[in-house]
Amino acid sequence: MAQQDEVVSPEPVLGTVFAFWTSSILRTGVDFDVFTHISEGRKTADEIARASGANPGAMGRLLNALAGLMFLQKPDKDTYELTPVATAYLVDNSPSYLGILTGHVTDLWNTWGRLTEVVRTGNLADMPTGMPTDMIDTPQKGPEFFKKLVARIFPLSYGIACRLADVIGAAGELKIVDVAAGAAPWSIPFAQKDKSITVTAVDFPEVLEVTKGYVERFNVASQYSYLAGNIRELNFGADTYDIALLGHICHSEGEVHTKELLKKIYRCLKPGGKVIIPEMVPDAERSEKAFPLMFSLNMLLHTSDGDTFLFEDYQAWLGAAGFRHIGIQIEEGSVTIITAVK
Repeated sequence: MAQQDEVVSPEPVLGTVFAFWTSSILRTGVDFDVFTHISEGRKTADEIARASGANPGAMGRLLNALAGLMFLQKPDKDTYELTPVATAYLVDNSPSYLGILTGHVTDLWNTWGRLTEVVRTGNLADMPTGMPTDMIDTPQKGPEFFKKLVARIFPLSYGIACRLADVIGAAGELKIVDVAAGAAPWSIPFAQKDKSITVTAVDFPEVLEVTKGYVERFNVASQYSYLAGNIRELNFGADTYDIALLGHICHSEGEVHTKELLKKIYRCLKPGGKVIIPEMVPDAERSEKAFPLMFSLNMLLHTSDGDTFLFEDYQAWLGAAGFRHIGIQIEEGSVTIITAVK
């Protein structure tokens, strides 16, 4: 008897086609503070709906969907409890709260809806006259976009940055420049490690207002000074800093501007100083690490020249700028932290 052909499940296709359902369900749960209400003891759809100002029947459907997505669990048919991932990341007083990030998805809906046309033309800027543009690497759009974004992504970076500060051994009177600092998730852990460490945060003036709020929240404001402006135009000085942090900025700067930035960073570091580059780095074949590969399309949609670059690219650019001892310090999830020495 001939062997039957293996049946291939359509679930990967269906899951991808309807993936927007998943993000919309989670965003709505966050909008109604579902996870926080449950953490405070409200366990039924009626209780949660009453506390959040929602329709009880519709809330029940939302809660069931969140249970199906493994964000909630149901000890019985009418009661809801948090799963460990919801407790860690979706209760609003959690130090690793990520619910704020769901608002970022809403901002991206329209642009991602134009992906087909962008792939046809090659760039959002090349679309037919009259089509809206959302290029974030411009002085017009950048400050507004990043002012909202940096608070949303702070928890994604802060945890691994704390481990980085331990690995680097941050101690003593180090001078750090945090380039495109945002909410300062990469430099705050260094400042927390030793009160003699000082940080110069560099970013658009509008974004630095967010930076100041975060360093005050973490009680390190006295260790910070600020340099406001466009990083493409600013001079960071010469032989000044022990460490330069470039946290998730090269992907939006693109190849040409990143090469120029690395030259300025080399100039501003003291001899023996270290540059630290946390980034989303694809595998060498660009075939396996899904998030950096999808993020490459996000840069196609939102920047003129942005992309996700290989470790080999960073090696070449850092070497050309004069750096040595180029390597990977930490690789965790979608984040790769590259370091090099002047």
